[in-house]
Amino acid sequence: MKKIAICLPSFNECKNIQFVTKVINEGLKKYNKNFECYIVNADNNSPDNTNKLFNQVETCCEKVSLISYLEGKGENLINFFNFCKNYQIDYAITIDSDVVSIEIEWIDKFLKELIDNNFDYVTPIYQRSRYEGSTTNHFTFPAVYALCHSFIRQPISGDFGFSRRFINLITRQKINSEIKKYGIDIYMTLTACFGNLKIKQIMLGSKLHNSSFYKIKDMFKQVLQSFIKTVKCKLYKLDQYKNQEKIYLKTCSLLPNRDFKHKEFAKKEYKKAKAYFNKQGIKITHKNIEDLWIKNFALLIKKIKQNLLDEKFLEDFEQLFYARSTSFWLQAEKISAQKAEEIIICQAIKIFKEVNYENNN
Repeated sequence: MKKIAICLPSFNECKNIQFVTKVINEGLKKYNKNFECYIVNADNNSPDNTNKLFNQVETCCEKVSLISYLEGKGENLINFFNFCKNYQIDYAITIDSDVVSIEIEWIDKFLKELIDNNFDYVTPIYQRSRYEGSTTNHFTFPAVYALCHSFIRQPISGDFGFSRRFINLITRQKINSEIKKYGIDIYMTLTACFGNLKIKQIMLGSKLHNSSFYKIKDMFKQVLQSFIKTVKCKLYKLDQYKNQEKIYLKTCSLLPNRDFKHKEFAKKEYKKAKAYFNKQGIKITHKNIEDLWIKNFALLIKKIKQNLLDEKFLEDFEQLFYARSTSFWLQAEKISAQKAEEIIICQAIKIFKEVNYENNN
């Protein structure tokens, strides 16, 4: 009998864990084709009783608790992948345990692509707040496009589907400390790309979950380090990607709501980033920040390939990312969601061109 496992990686998610578990259970009851199913809570030993509340939910299939005493979302997902390998799981899905907009149809959409259409790695396209997803919009989305020539709008998202081929591939890889934290998603996506697996994107509507903009610095630093180390390990793979997948505005990934609850935080962080570069004689403005970001993005890729990265460049690159992200937030408040999405798409195209121009010179 074929096996399905759905994972809820968590840390202190007592408020939402039962809700999302119930939705997943209903999705499996409605759409499961008589496969053996597991709902897995991979938890970082949450002190708020997340796992206890998870186990209180009545489900149609077996519940499994994977408790780690180490920190990090990546730690939880690696534990889940090892569980999948040991239990010979055929199809797996991960869902963020803090998502409040999940619908039972999500389960159907993932399972259709994995089971019926034989895809190995399924990623979402959904609408998010224009003030969320900064690491996605400005870094991982254009990075994957520039390196792998693949349009993957949400290379880091929390909600993915996997085949056994992907599970077998990722459990053979060496894992570093950054991957065991927020760096896990970009690592998974690049592993799927470099492994030449079949990748599919699915529409999931809007995604509403806990705000992440206050975690932007820790998150970006870990994603950046995971990206660098993954690319370094796979440099020999980069020349395989010769055919550019056309990138265009397939759908608007930003919600129309312009509610800007953290505007003062954005202004403060933008001002701090500007001051950082002013000390170096570099003037940052809303007009020149995109060009500076694009050029330094290409330089990052070049330095990775030539093994020339140094701490000063990485510190500057991180500060430039904060400046780019907060500048975009302040700009996006005044424009439509469609226009804001166009800015993100056009920036990715420019980064692709700059990176590949640098690679050929």
